[in-house]
Amino acid sequence: MNNEKIKSIIEKYEVISFDIFDTLIKRNVIKPVDIFKIVQQRFNKQSNNISINDFFDKRVETEKIVRNKSLDEDITIEQIYDNIIGYSDETKEKLKKIEIETELDYCVRNNKMYDIYNFCKEKNKKIICISDMYLSSEILKKILSKNGYDIEDVFVSSEYLLTKRTGNLFEKIIEEEKIDKKNLLHIGDNKYGDFLKPISIGIRAIKISKDINNMNNFNIFTDKQYSLDNNIILSTINNTSDNIDNYYEKFGYEVLGPIIYMFAKWIYNIAKKENIDLLLFCARDMKMTQQVFKILYGNEIKNEYFYISRRSSYLPYLYKNNTFNNFCSLMPGGKAKYTIKQWLNLSNIKTEKMNIKIDINKLFSCKEIANDKQFKKIYNNEVLNYINVEGKRQFEYLDKYIKSFGDSKKMAIVDLGWRGTTQYILKNIFNRDIYGLYLGTFNKKREIENSYFSYLFDENKEEFLKIKAFQTLFEALFSALHGTTLEYKEGTEPYILAKSYNEDNIIINKIQYGAILFCKNIKKYDCDIFRFENRIFLDKLIDIGISPTLKEAKNLGKIYTDNIKVKKLTDVKSIWYYLIHPQKLKKDFLDSEWKIGFLKQVLKLKIPYYKIYLINKK
Repeated sequence: MNNEKIKSIIEKYEVISFDIFDTLIKRNVIKPVDIFKIVQQRFNKQSNNISINDFFDKRVETEKIVRNKSLDEDITIEQIYDNIIGYSDETKEKLKKIEIETELDYCVRNNKMYDIYNFCKEKNKKIICISDMYLSSEILKKILSKNGYDIEDVFVSSEYLLTKRTGNLFEKIIEEEKIDKKNLLHIGDNKYGDFLKPISIGIRAIKISKDINNMNNFNIFTDKQYSLDNNIILSTINNTSDNIDNYYEKFGYEVLGPIIYMFAKWIYNIAKKENIDLLLFCARDMKMTQQVFKILYGNEIKNEYFYISRRSSYLPYLYKNNTFNNFCSLMPGGKAKYTIKQWLNLSNIKTEKMNIKIDINKLFSCKEIANDKQFKKIYNNEVLNYINVEGKRQFEYLDKYIKSFGDSKKMAIVDLGWRGTTQYILKNIFNRDIYGLYLGTFNKKREIENSYFSYLFDENKEEFLKIKAFQTLFEALFSALHGTTLEYKEGTEPYILAKSYNEDNIIINKIQYGAILFCKNIKKYDCDIFRFENRIFLDKLIDIGISPTLKEAKNLGKIYTDNIKVKKLTDVKSIWYYLIHPQKLKKDFLDSEWKIGFLKQVLKLKIPYYKIYLINKK
């Protein structure tokens, strides 16, 4: 039953009764008893001299025993803690206090039912809550108030020692409050206590579905046995992302946010373990990661945003390694062809004042330009002079820029990864140990062996090939919106940036806003993470990249990229247009920066697009 249908029924009743847990309120854990595991963790962190490891089992078992022995329909939290054995009275009191605090921390508002609650207020309905719960009404009112509910009339089974499940709690409240059953509507999630029993005693009831409350892409994971921390992360996504209406913010919250959060936690742990005292977060891909790192750890480990790019680092590198072979080794491989001017611009070498007598607009592949004798001669006669003068200047500026970050015993750059070229260049030109912390690596420079750390994957060819299929999209999700670093100079801002493009500001800003919002929300739980479990979030992103739904392909295909020129990831026309202009289909497909997303939008069929992509790649 959707909210509009529920509202139409509410119109007919004067008194609206709500269940609390899994109705107005959800917990950021998969199972309610998981709260007891968190209580044990918190107790051990807060207690210097006492450590317990059996609280969860004792808490669950004691509640069962007390319920079985009780002659009443329900019990109180005080009865449970009075009967736990093996702990001192002081320890039991502290555990009880922590349990109540944990309930307050982990309870969040169910936004779908908050909409119903507000509708009841607008219609001046009398609102009450009836809950089968061992906590007191005072505690439940605090939980409700913290989450935006202003409800004074809260009736709890533990205070009446009667339950909804027997129907006796309903009958008692109706009698006390002098409510006519015909004017009472009860809403809750439990099949028996909230639906069948009230109906059986003449009360109109609506059962809401827990599945309706959690309709996002991560429900499939919550049936698996993950650690408590991943349990909390998944529950936080399921319980709080439904209040985000914007597609891009929701995508950032559910998919990108957990990856960034876990990456930042991993960076901190590695830096602590390896005694790294300066972290340089590389522009542009690590801007958001540094923001999250600062949210979590501030400046506990010194960290700086480092304006650097392949383009800005190549010229200082060539100053120290100026042979023609070294120049060619920096060039991207493959079959892509560029003009002489473009090849030189990749290394920040400007051709305006050079005497180049061959056609600088002729296209060369990397292999072709490396074997071109005429260009090699021009390199030695013209380009080398530029490198020796401007390369030296750029090297000195870069050296001064890095020194401005202060002294450090052990420095590391933080980047997305792949080959580790930036780390290799900095180690080479400054002749010092510089470490690398990467999201993932593949086909690394051998010179960085033993001085890098890779988080999600390392030399996994199959995984890298999947990411390669949507690499531009992958990198765009992380990228800051300022222009790339072109070169270095003197001054308080010792770097020059390319002009920024604005077309994708709205989309990328919204995605990154959602990701950072997730990190802020999950911060209070201080979840540690296990590497193998983080696969669920990377796998989700990879699944979107190589097997997107039509909605994902359309929405994410609108992201702009400035790879060579500013354009959308996918620029798709209708299938009818392509039937009339088949050559245009081929051109648009080859030009697309996300070919799988392009094909999905054109064909709209459920077929193995990744396999088609691999065949076309060959």
